[in-house]
This record gives sequence, structure tokens and C-alpha cells, in this order.
Amino acid sequence: MIAMYFSFLEDYRVTSEMIQERGVKAMGRLRHLFYDLPEYQIQQALNEFNPFPEELKTLYVEIGFGFMHREKQGKFNSLFDPMTLIYTNNQINYFATPETADELKLYDIEKHLLFFKTISSHYLAIDRHTNHGRNKIYYKGIVIEESLYDFLRYYISDRYYLNQLIEVTDFEQENIIKKQEKEITKVKQEKVKYLGGHRLLDPS
Repeated sequence: MIAMYFSFLEDYRVTSEMIQERGVKAMGRLRHLFYDLPEYQIQQALNEFNPFPEELKTLYVEIGFGFMHREKQGKFNSLFDPMTLIYTNNQINYFATPETADELKLYDIEKHLLFFKTISSHYLAIDRHTNHGRNKIYYKGIVIEESLYDFLRYYISDRYYLNQLIEVTDFEQENIIKKQEKEITKVKQEKVKYLGGHRLLDPS
């Protein structure tokens, strides 16, 4: 038997057998929930986006799509199913929102796909181009993990892992913006010329 690539998620797959064994209430208490996908939905996504991230394809085939780290009020971090993937990245119907449009501006859809949304409405993207079987994961256009496997493996065991990545990335971006603003201010100041005690702006 061939070992599953995402075997560490298998215990969180919701199947009819699991429901019969544990009951519906027990399923609702799981921290993470993953659901099987019909083959035709996976194929639709593969047809829509070519190239398609190999790791995401493997996840869809082996595990499906799902929800991670449920909060008490029943909210989850969401890993998109194929239809949500297609509708979000193509801005179709309900998924054509200013929020997703702003996120997509950070990426080139020929190279990246939004595939994950957090409870706090942060989006993650995955590299469509596969390098040695791995697809990089991005937040706000910045690489936060070298593969989908590593991202899910770390996140499944540590609910604070993603929040920490987001906080660090946001902090670094704020510092970059502040640095850029200082450089712009410095350039403007250097363009100011003084002549005969008068402060003249360089028209160039």
C-alpha cells in the first residue's frame, strides 16, 4: 500500500463510517474537519488552472477540503474546495468582493491562487508552479512557507503558528513601508535648493 502524502490529516476526515462510530456530536467537537471531494470537482479545478499546484491536487485527492482550528462560536479557518477556489480567483458571483479583489492585486493569477482564508479574513495563496514536488505558500505576496505540506503539518499541531507568521509578516511590512517613506522624504528634502536665502523647489 502506497503511503499517503498528507497522512497526518487522515484522522480529521469526516466519513460516513466515522459518523456511525463516533456520532454527529463527536464530529462537531473535532478541532479540524476535512471532507472528501468528488473526482469531477477536482478535475474542474485542474482544467481551470493549468498549471495546477501539485501539492494542492494531492491534498484534494487524498483528503479533500476542510476547516481548521474551530473557535467556540463555530468559526473555522477555511481551506477552499475546488469550486470556491475557482470562483474566488476568477471573481465570480458572491466571491467577487472588494476584499478578494484587493488580495488578488498582490498576486499574478498566472502564478498564484488564493486557497485559504482565516477566521480574521486573512488570505493565503499557493504557488501554481511546483518545484521538486513543493508549492510555496504566500501571505500578502510574501513567502511564509516553502510547501503546502509544511504549512499544514505545522498548523495542524499549533493553532498559534499561522497567527505568529501573520504578525511577523505584518510587522516586517510596516517597517519596510516606514523605511520607504523615510527614503522618499529624504529624496524630497535633497531636491530642495537654497539660493540667496530663498527656498526654491527643484522643478525636476
